[in-house]
Formats: sequence, structure tokens, C-alpha cells
Amino acid sequence: MRSRTRRGAGLVLKFSLLMIALVVVIVAGVAVPLMLRMVPREQQMLAEGLRNRAGILLESVALRAAFPVTAGTSGYVTVSSLPAETSAMPREALYLTISGPGDPGRSGAPAAEDPADRDYLWATSNPEAPASFSIAQEPVADPNLLRTRAADLARSVNAAAAIALRQPAEGTGAGQAGMERLLFEIAADAEHSGSVPEFDPEKLADTYVFYRPIVSLDAKGAYYDGLVRLGITTEVVRGQVADAVNGMIRTTGLIAVLAVILGVAGAIALASIAIRPIGRLVKLVSAIRDTEDKSKLQRMTVRSRDEIGTLAETVNEMTDGLIAAALAENEMRIGRAVQKQFLPLEKGPEGEKGSTGGVKTDDIDLYAFYEGAAKVSGDYFDWQQLDDRYYAIMKCDVSGHGSSAAFIMVEVATLFLRWCRDWRARLHAPTATRDPKELERVRQQLQKLDALAYTINDMIVERGFGNRFAAFMLSLYDTRTGIVTACSVGDNVLYQYHASSRKMVEKKIEPERPAAGQIPADLIAMKSGYQPVQLRLESGDVFVMFTDGFEDSKRFFRDATGSIMSCDAPGLKENEEHLGTHKWHEDFERMTADRILNVFNAFFRKETYVLERHHLAATERLEFDFSGCSDSLQEAVLALVAVERVYRTYRDPQTGTKDRIILDNKIDHYLRKHFKQYENHFGSHPPVDEKDEYVSISNMKEDIQVDDLTVVLLRRP
Repeated sequence: MRSRTRRGAGLVLKFSLLMIALVVVIVAGVAVPLMLRMVPREQQMLAEGLRNRAGILLESVALRAAFPVTAGTSGYVTVSSLPAETSAMPREALYLTISGPGDPGRSGAPAAEDPADRDYLWATSNPEAPASFSIAQEPVADPNLLRTRAADLARSVNAAAAIALRQPAEGTGAGQAGMERLLFEIAADAEHSGSVPEFDPEKLADTYVFYRPIVSLDAKGAYYDGLVRLGITTEVVRGQVADAVNGMIRTTGLIAVLAVILGVAGAIALASIAIRPIGRLVKLVSAIRDTEDKSKLQRMTVRSRDEIGTLAETVNEMTDGLIAAALAENEMRIGRAVQKQFLPLEKGPEGEKGSTGGVKTDDIDLYAFYEGAAKVSGDYFDWQQLDDRYYAIMKCDVSGHGSSAAFIMVEVATLFLRWCRDWRARLHAPTATRDPKELERVRQQLQKLDALAYTINDMIVERGFGNRFAAFMLSLYDTRTGIVTACSVGDNVLYQYHASSRKMVEKKIEPERPAAGQIPADLIAMKSGYQPVQLRLESGDVFVMFTDGFEDSKRFFRDATGSIMSCDAPGLKENEEHLGTHKWHEDFERMTADRILNVFNAFFRKETYVLERHHLAATERLEFDFSGCSDSLQEAVLALVAVERVYRTYRDPQTGTKDRIILDNKIDHYLRKHFKQYENHFGSHPPVDEKDEYVSISNMKEDIQVDDLTVVLLRRP
């Protein structure tokens, strides 16, 4: 008995010391490198923010001062109010000084003004400046940015502008605006705008003087009109960095203390637990094996202190991990369910959203499918009826996965719905409903879809989601004419099924349009822009839209043992395409747009589609007989989804009863009717009730669905 007591006490001490050591090592090993990485990043981010705010303030003041400084004495009042703009940066801006041309009537003024001598004090909030001064009479005395530097800037700006504007457009209007924009860009470039000392986010000085030239068009070539100086202190930024460091230290210390306390308590509890009978342990292991919903598992109470007790606690820890994983999966499932609330999907008997939805009237036939990936992500689609003639349709794919992609998706949905609501109000406004000409004018404006595209682009850019971007197709369907006006943003191919020729046709949009969120809208407008294109749907024609989740759906190559292998086809070079679905030495193939178009061709022609999968360990025949399908878009959508699901499923020598896949019940019923090799591929099992949303199929594996699957079909009745 004494021996067992000593063993228990020894384990308590050993576990406690080990836990304390582990906590200290882990906390130090995580916290120190994290602080070393996060502190410079935090400083750089705050410093960049300071520089950006200073740049915006300088740009605003320079633009507002451009006209007054060229207007002579009449501009003094306007310029004198501009130093108050530092209220936009109350804790960081020290002063703002505006210089410009000297008063021609000042004492000692030369007969001919030197275009480089335009650094006379017009307005300032610098506390070191004289309390009272004569406007445009006194040179600026700034030890940080001397008058010689200002003169050099003037000559450099005038020379650069003279070269850039060597062939100015005649007249006014667009040419005038273009020259002004070019002039402002010259003033804002790094050669003419900057700071003293040079701004380095990693090595901050105590103060900086940011400067930017004031410029305006001048027939004599004197484009430089003056200079805006902005004194900035970095005390706030450095204080924020110091606060962040102190906060990290406090948080790390608190976490370490709590972790030590919890670790010691856990060690004492673990060493104090007695061993449960082996039968109880076996029962728990069996429950883990047989319980499908792992969140319902329960821990085993352990009181013994010998080796069997340790084993039982290990099993308990494994159980905790399974429960946590199951709960995390449930949370993820809830997130995907919330994401579905933004989509026009049909509701089940308990109000839950399914995977399909559509609308069918005498004027329009729409149907869509959505299946989320393992994580929340950014696929979105919707349609809205604007009036008795027009429908707005949106199909969007945000890059990546996780919360940031989901947030972008929500914002895109919000902007789209707001845009539809605003246009619906304009189309139903009294002036439009009473005046046919006004209604037609509003409808013509409605077709300018690029305005919403630019708004979505700027939203993603301004939010700063890193490398996230969105590719979407915004369409306006005219039910009377069958014309689809499509605004493509990073989605540079239109797909249409022609009922007359019974063929899918793809139309590439030239030039290609960049995805939203990569560059500001004004740069996009200067290049290709987001100009809408049009296509006409005749009766029976179908406009096909799908996200790259279908095109990039992956299927891995496996040998006879089930191990993943690479393409080693002879005669190929590195990165050379093979069979149109993969490259040499890749270990997977993609679904590709060609397969998708062939599926739709086979469906609409009521033919048989043969799915060919490459680099198989054994020969196979996968046939989908669409001859018995109806003409409904629902069946067309299910045809593509069914083929894609079979494409990713497989069996290997290790496949057993524990391996299972989950199929949408609609897809399962569809496959039973039209997939000739259903029983050979999925096995023999009875169908589930149609009220059930999903069906579980055992003895089957599948490659993971890496992205959301979204397809939207629009047909003109």
C-alpha cells in the first residue's frame, strides 16, 4: 500500500514538473518568435498608415491650394484656412506650411519672376514661424527643407512636365483633364514628393517633414506654383508599438501562469485517477468505433493510478480530441448553413436551405446548384426581378477559403442587393411609370453594369483583404428580347447552348478583364475597363455560368495499391500538358471546362456521356445515359453535378466499411436513373426517403472537394 502511495506522489511531482517545463518551453518558444515577427510588422503597418494619411492630407491641400496660389491676392483668404486641415491628424500633425509665388510688389522683387523662386510663405500653422507675417512677402525659413531644395524641386517638376506635356491637347474638356491628371501624377511621384528625412517604416525618426509640390497648367511652362510642407511626429506610432509590446508581454505572462496552473492541476488529477477495469476501457474504445456522431461521446471515469489508468486517460484524451473535432465540424457546418441563407436555394421541410433553387415563368427559366466545400468560402449567386421585363443575375467566386472570403462574399451580396433595390425603385418611380420615354431612358442606364463592378472592386481594394480577389459575372436579362447584357470581372469566357445548332459555344471576352480587388478602379478604367458585352438567347437557348470549383475539381492518380502516383507518360517535358487535364509529373487531373461543355452537349442532345478518367490502375467504363431526361434545367444542372461527383469517387484496396461519402439525395436519385454503372461503382444499397436531404454510402472514398461548386443556368422559354 505504501508503495502505491509513493508511486502516486512521485507521478504527481513528475507530471507537475514536466508540465511546468513544457508550458514554459512552449510559451517561450511560441511567444518569443511571435513577438520578434509581430512587433516589426505592427510598426511597419502603423508607419505605413501614418505615411498614407500624411499623403492623403498633402494631396488634398495641394489640390485645394493649386488655384488660389495662382490667383494672386484674391487667393490669400482661401489658402490661409488650409493649415487648419491638420485637424484630420490631430495627434500626429505638428504643422502645415503652404508656400507659393512671391508678391510682385514685394520689396526687392525682380522685374521678371524666376519660375523656380516660388517658396514664399502664404500660410502656416508652424509654432516656430513668426506670429505675424506678410503673405507672399517672406521666404520660407525651414531648416529641414531649404529653399535651394525647393528651387531644385521647381526646376525638376517644370522640366518633367514640359517633357510629358510636349504635345498638349488643344482646347479643354478631356484633353485638359488628362493634362491636369498627368501633371498631378508628376507632382505626386517619388522624385518630387517625399519626406525629410527619408521615411523608413523599420527605422522611424522622431519627426518628419512631408512635402508635395503645388502644380497647375501654365502656358509659359511654369507649372510649379509652390510647396506644401507637413510636419509629422511619430510619437503616437512609437507609443502604439510600445503598448503592443507591453500588451503581448502581459498576455504571454498571464497565459503562462494560467497554463502552469491548469497544467499542474491536470497533472495532479491525472496522477490521482485510479485505473478502471479493462472492460470499461474496452467499452469506451468500442463506443468510439461505433458512434458516428463523435460529439456525443463521453469520457470514461478513471480512478486507478497504474499503467492501465494511464492508458485509459490516453483514450480519454483521444475522445476529447474527437469531440472537439466533431464540434468544430458542427460549427463549420453551421457556418456553411449561414452562408446558404444568402443564396436563393429551396428550403426543406424544417426551413433549412438545400442545394438547389430556381424560378420558372412564361418569361424566364432559371435553375442553380450550390455545394459548399469543407470550409466556408466565397461562392455567391443570386437573381432579382427588377420589373416586369428585367432580371439581374449575379454569379461570384471569391478566391481562397475561410472567414475573409466569406466576409467578401457577404459584402458583394449586400452591394448587389442594394443595387437591385435602387434600380427597382428607379424603374417604379412615378416619373418613369407615367412617361414611357423616361422609363426607356432609365432602362438604358440600367444596362451600364460596370458601375456596380467598379464599386465591388473598390470595396475589396479598400478593405485590404490581402491577396483576396473576386471573379464574377453580373448579368442583366431582358425577357422581351432575350438579350443578356453581361459584365465580366475576371470571368473572361461566356458559355451558351444554341438550341438551333444543338451545341455549346464559348465566347472569349477580349481584352481580358482583371478580377475585382487587384488594382484600383481608375487603373482598370484606363486599360480594358469592365465594359459589358451582349449575347442574344433565342427560344430554347441556355446561358451557362459556373465557378472554377467545377473546372478545378481534382482527382488524384492512384496505383493498384491505392498510393498516389504522378503522371510519367513517356515523351513529355516538364510542365507539358497531357490529355488536356494535367501536366507531366503532376499527381492529379482537373475536371476542365471541356468536360463540362461535353456533359451539357450530351444532356441537351439526349445522348450518352462517357466519363474518361486517366492513369487508372484498372480499366473502367463510366456511362451517363441522358436519353430519358426531361428538358428541365434542373436535370441539366444535376447532370453536371452527378458527373463531377462520380469523377472524384473511388475505391482502393484499403477501402472498408468505415469509409463513406455523403451524397445529396437528389444527386443519388439522379445517378440511380442515369448512371449505368451505379451499383458496380457505389454498391447495392436501398434508396433513402425523398424527404431526407443527404444519403450516406459506405465502402467508398472520394478526393476532397477543394472549392465551392456553383452552377447557374438561364434559358429563354
